[in-house]
Amino acid sequence: MGATPKLLLNALAEHALSRQDLTLLQLHTEGAESLSNDNLKGHLRHRCFFGGGMPTRRLLQQGDADYVPIFLSEVPKLFRSGEQKIDTAIIQVSPPDKHGICSLGISVEATLAACQVAGKIIAHINPQMPRTHGDGFIHYSKIAAVYEESSALPQHPLAASDAVSLAIGNNVAELVRDGDCLQMGIGAIPDAVLSCLGNHKDLGIHTELFSDGVLNLVELGVVNNSKKKVHPICSGQSTPV
Repeated sequence: MGATPKLLLNALAEHALSRQDLTLLQLHTEGAESLSNDNLKGHLRHRCFFGGGMPTRRLLQQGDADYVPIFLSEVPKLFRSGEQKIDTAIIQVSPPDKHGICSLGISVEATLAACQVAGKIIAHINPQMPRTHGDGFIHYSKIAAVYEESSALPQHPLAASDAVSLAIGNNVAELVRDGDCLQMGIGAIPDAVLSCLGNHKDLGIHTELFSDGVLNLVELGVVNNSKKKVHPICSGQSTPV
């Protein structure tokens, strides 16, 4: 989500009008809403591995986009197996280091697997994209075309919960016991649940993603991972999440 190459995707929306039957494989396209314009019908169709917010969700509801029911962890396997072909990977990366290596930055997800199998890679090199560690690097020589521009990364502020979400959050929080280990997603309901857990103790986190509500619970001491069975807190080390 945070590394969605919105500048390139907005350019794709313009280019797609001169093409027919393009397929866009995507998890998130936040910030590139132009890809969901009605005038792209017949030119570009979304194949979604995640039913994100509007306007992608609207396209799915209308039958103008396709949803693939799959676990996020299975998407890289789908690409690497060759079952899902990828002609071009459109990505956003950090500037290359002295060795010519770019980082995929704050959101790797299935991007690395897509780059490994794509026929070509087009990249937005963004000086504001931080260089992160882990298995998320790509060499500059692997990129067929680049566009460099400094662009602010998107943010997802913690919004106030509406009455319905807060009611659900309170009900869910009552089911959580002290010492439990939590997995959560993102969105209004998970945010509401997290906001209702302030009086709990010794909670753990084992999740693929989380919102700022987890950070608040860490600061309050509610989340300390002390009861976790896998990767529990270690004496003398900072609290892992």
